[in-house]
Amino acid sequence: VYENPNNQKNEFNPAEAVKLLAEAGWKDRDSQGRLVKNGKPFTVEMLYENKSTENFLTIYQQDLQKVGIALNLRLVTFETKVKLTHGGRQFDMAYQGWGANAFPDPESEYHSRLAAQKDNNNITSFKDPHADELMAKYGVSFDANERIALLRELDGVLTSQYHYVLHWQAPFQRLAYW
Repeated sequence: VYENPNNQKNEFNPAEAVKLLAEAGWKDRDSQGRLVKNGKPFTVEMLYENKSTENFLTIYQQDLQKVGIALNLRLVTFETKVKLTHGGRQFDMAYQGWGANAFPDPESEYHSRLAAQKDNNNITSFKDPHADELMAKYGVSFDANERIALLRELDGVLTSQYHYVLHWQAPFQRLAYW
């Protein structure tokens, strides 16, 4: 009910990615096929903590390589990842189940006042004045329909900023019980 129905759906389109990267100045390639801008290759690092995810992270790495982006996969312990993401914001990308949620309290995940602070849930350092205005209105509204409308608008702002990427998820869950 809180999803903004007008959010743009992002299709997998490597050709469009190459076009957008070229518009941003990433046109030349080095001897390894990486895109280069101002003499520096386009390289990012992704933190991950579970070796079993390598099978599909490697596919993602190969897809990025095809368009000229070098993705370095860095296996770390859970504690190290939390320290680098929540504690120090010292990461390019992190593969994780992030419980970022606009309901029931979007401020703890997305308010600008948390963007530069460590050890909170705004791990992407999201900062947007319009989002802050929406959260302020949401915090004092008691009308359920108005709150839904505010969260839908906030969802539109969050989605348009691309501060996180939704990833592949298996269409099932494994459960064990006794």
